[in-house]
Amino acid sequence: MNSGKSRWASIVSLAKGTVIAQLVFVLATPILTRIYTAEEMGAFGLFVAIVLVASRVAGLRYELAIPLPRQDGVAINLMVLTSLTTLAMLVPVYLGYKLATANFELAVEKHVLNDYSIFLVIGIATFVINETVIVWFIRKKEFGLIATARVINAVSLATFQLFGFFSTTKLFFLIAGYPVALIVSNIFLFSKIDFRTFSYPRNRFKLLKTLAVRYRHFPMYSTWSSTLFELSQALPLFVLTYFFGNQQAGFFFLARRIGLMPTSLVGRAIAQVNHADMLEHHKANTLGAVMTEQIKHLQWIAIFPAFAIACFTPEIFEFLFGDGWRVAGVFLQLLTPYVVVRFIFSPLMAIIYVAEWQRSGFWFEILSSSLSAACLVWFSWKGDEVYAVGGYFAVLFITNLVYWLIMMKRLEVDLFHLLKPALIQLPVIVSVFLTIRALS
Repeated sequence: MNSGKSRWASIVSLAKGTVIAQLVFVLATPILTRIYTAEEMGAFGLFVAIVLVASRVAGLRYELAIPLPRQDGVAINLMVLTSLTTLAMLVPVYLGYKLATANFELAVEKHVLNDYSIFLVIGIATFVINETVIVWFIRKKEFGLIATARVINAVSLATFQLFGFFSTTKLFFLIAGYPVALIVSNIFLFSKIDFRTFSYPRNRFKLLKTLAVRYRHFPMYSTWSSTLFELSQALPLFVLTYFFGNQQAGFFFLARRIGLMPTSLVGRAIAQVNHADMLEHHKANTLGAVMTEQIKHLQWIAIFPAFAIACFTPEIFEFLFGDGWRVAGVFLQLLTPYVVVRFIFSPLMAIIYVAEWQRSGFWFEILSSSLSAACLVWFSWKGDEVYAVGGYFAVLFITNLVYWLIMMKRLEVDLFHLLKPALIQLPVIVSVFLTIRALS
C-alpha cells in the first residue's frame, strides 16, 4: 500500500507528463485557431466526440478489470479480450455502414465527416487500445511511461495538424492527426511491454471465456454508464451542430477543451494513481479518510482561482485565439462550476469499479444524462445557444455534486468536514462577484 508521500509522488510524476502534453496543446491552439475556422474545429470536435462515445462500447470496458487479477499472466489477457471485442464490433459495423450508404443512400443529408468514416474506425480502435495499454501500466505503476506516452501523443497530434497550414485540404490534417497520434503513442507503449507475460501455458480461449464471465459486471454496467457519460459530454456538440451548425459546435469544443484542462492535468493523474491502490484501502476501511484529505486539498487549489479566471475568459479568448472566438470564452464561463466539481472529486473516479458500485454509477449516468440532455435540447429548440449550454452545465454541476457526496457518505465521511474549505471560500467568492458587478 502506497504511503501518502509516495502516492503524491506518483501523481506528480503522472501529472508532469500531462502538463507538458497540455502545454503543447496550449501553445498550438492559438496557431490552430488561425489555420482552421470555427466550423472546421466543430467538425473535428464532432469527430472526437463520436470516437469517445463509440470507444466506451467497442471494448465493453473489460480493460478496467486489468488491475484486479493477482497474476500478470491473467491480467494481460484482459488486454487481448478487450482488443478482440473491439475488432469484433468495429469491422461488421463499418462494413454495414459502407453497404448501407452505397446501396440505400443512408446519408441523405451528407455531413462532412462522411468522407472520413475510415478515420473514425481507426480512431476508435486505436483509442481503445491506447486506454487498455495505459491501464496495464497503471497496474504496473509505471506512471512515468504513461506520462511520456501522453507527451508523444500531444506532440504528434499538434505537428500533424499544423501541416494543414500548407494544404488546401486542411480538414484532412485536422481529423487524420487524431488516429495518427494515437498510433505513434501506442507504438511507444507496446515497445515497453514485456511480451513474455503473454505466454500463458493453458488454453487461452478458455481463459478469455472465463475472464469474460468473471468480469461481466463491466460490460453489464460500466459500459453503459461510461457510454452515457461520454454521450452526455458529447451531446452539446451533436445538438449544437444540428440546431446552430458547426460554428457553435466549434466554439463549444474549444471552450470545453480548455476548461477541462485542470481535470486532465491533475484530476486524471490523481484518479489513475488512486486506481492502482484504492482496492487495498477499500479492504482496510481507510478509503474514506484517504479520499477526504485529497478532496479537501483540491478544494483549496481549485475553487477561488477557477472563479477568478472565469470572470475574464471572454476577453482572454478573444486576445489569445483571435477575433471571433469570444463566444467560446462565454461558454467556458458557463462550464466552470462543473469543471470545479469534476476536479475536486477526481480522486473518486474509480470508486465504482473498486467497490463494485457499478449499478449506482449506471443509474446516476442515466439520471444526469437525461436531465442535462432535456435542458440542452429545450433551450436549443427555443433558439438560444447560451441558455442551452448554461442549462446543460448547471444540471451536470448539481447532479455530479449530489452524486459524489452520496458516494462519500457511503464511505462514512462527515460531509461538513469534507466541504469545510468550500464553505470558507464561498463568502469571499460572493463578495468578489458582487464587487465586480458593481464596478462593471
